[in-house]
Amino acid sequence: MSDTELKQRVQRQIQDKVKPLADGAFKRMATAVPELQTAMKKVDQALRNGASSDLLQTYRRELVIKMRAVTLARKWAVDALDALAELSADDEAFEADAAEIEALQAKLGKARDLLADQVVKGKKVEDRAAQAADANDRSEASAHREWDLLITGFERSTAAFESLLRDLRTWRKEADAAVKARDRETLANRQETFANLKLDDEALQGKALMKRTNEFMSKYELDNFSRDFLTEMARDRATTVDTYDKRIQALQQEAQKIQEAVQQLVIEPPNAVKATAELGFKANFITKVRDALALPEDRWPKALEAIARQAGDTSSTGKQLVERLRRAKLV
Repeated sequence: MSDTELKQRVQRQIQDKVKPLADGAFKRMATAVPELQTAMKKVDQALRNGASSDLLQTYRRELVIKMRAVTLARKWAVDALDALAELSADDEAFEADAAEIEALQAKLGKARDLLADQVVKGKKVEDRAAQAADANDRSEASAHREWDLLITGFERSTAAFESLLRDLRTWRKEADAAVKARDRETLANRQETFANLKLDDEALQGKALMKRTNEFMSKYELDNFSRDFLTEMARDRATTVDTYDKRIQALQQEAQKIQEAVQQLVIEPPNAVKATAELGFKANFITKVRDALALPEDRWPKALEAIARQAGDTSSTGKQLVERLRRAKLV
């Protein structure tokens, strides 16, 4: 192969295998680097302004996304360098177009290193943001906000549970009424509602707010807090925590009793003696009526009509007999 042909082959390989990767690296670098620098400046400014933890975490998330784009651009540059090294591994191939190979290699190497440096800088800024956010989370201002939410949050949850308890009392009455009316569908619906009711074990034990309070106290270095804040927490613990736990415990226990009572409700089997009398059958048909009413409800009409015929009632249909029992609230 002549030198000209070898050079043309090398140039085709660079064009087909290296240039697409190199162009991809340069294109991504042109966008990713400025965006990362903008994100880093935003975090730096937020740190200087003493931004909140939430805002710092938001900026930090954006920074991480931009670093990811820079890392991807660097990978394209590395892949291009690998492809270039592979096609120029042969000395003859290298010598065939050494000038272009060296120039492209230098450009790609510079891009690779620049991109790596940007990732290192971005990681340092990210670490500073993470440290600042963590410090903010442990500051007195942050702790004070959390404490206020802790105390007022339980007051709101108590009010919400009191509202729920009023509903539970109403549903208990509906379940009781369903038993009296022998309304199986309504009873089943109410029992399903109560079966899905989840009670708080810690609240039932009277330890819900106390547990959360202890978790809060162990989370922070209390010695770093001001006397005013410590006094406020002591007052809330003395006046609110125990009172809340006793109150919510009583509410949860009442709910538990209602739940258990409703779950135990059953509609007793029909009274065969009263049913027999209501249908006008003689006492010797009580056993047959009891057996008929022990069947699924959709079989009652046919079974009762058969008994009626044996008892001498040739005019009443099974449907009419069942309706008579329903009006008398015996089934």
